[in-house]
Amino acid sequence: MYRDLATLLAESCVGGLGIAIDLVAQRKVFPYSLQLAYYRAFLEALVKCGQLAKNLGEVAKLTFDVSTDNKYNAALLYKIMREGDPDLFEWLHPEISFVPWRESARVQVGDLLAFEAWKALDHTVGPVKRRRRSWDVLRATGRFETLSYSEEWFISLKDAIDSGNLGKQVNFSQRDYEQWLSTNKRHHDLSNQFLFLDWVKRRDEQQKIRKI
Repeated sequence: MYRDLATLLAESCVGGLGIAIDLVAQRKVFPYSLQLAYYRAFLEALVKCGQLAKNLGEVAKLTFDVSTDNKYNAALLYKIMREGDPDLFEWLHPEISFVPWRESARVQVGDLLAFEAWKALDHTVGPVKRRRRSWDVLRATGRFETLSYSEEWFISLKDAIDSGNLGKQVNFSQRDYEQWLSTNKRHHDLSNQFLFLDWVKRRDEQQKIRKI
């Protein structure tokens, strides 16, 4: 059945991008960090969808597999990203939808590609190294792609943080975040991290306006 589904997908006009992040590598390099992997992939998916929508000249409305754990933060991050990027604001619909995968054939198609992305990463960093015929069929169409982030990417990120280069690029430090939490009487969690990043963006925009 899986082979038949992959073949149907390859013979359709559908295309897709799967993003896989090595959670073992994240825990190794950042053992005490919040679970940001889902949102790292989520952000990349938003940017890619926005680029595709712009190229096609059509506004994209996105539907995600519903998850009690991620629904609020995903909707919050979507709003922040869309309103903070002119291209995303223009080419992504103001609303996103969440549905149970059992009720959406489209989400199930996305799950199939996500599974291929996961297996591609697993067969690269895991003990078993092999290629999947189903992925070979999909990739041969030129419409499907997978991206993987593993230990090398996390090490590079940690080096950027430890050296202070990342702080210079994003224009804030850990102390800024802690001060923001204290001032606003908030605690450290993913939702407040996203709200803080939105505050930084708006702060920097106001500073640019004052300079002009």
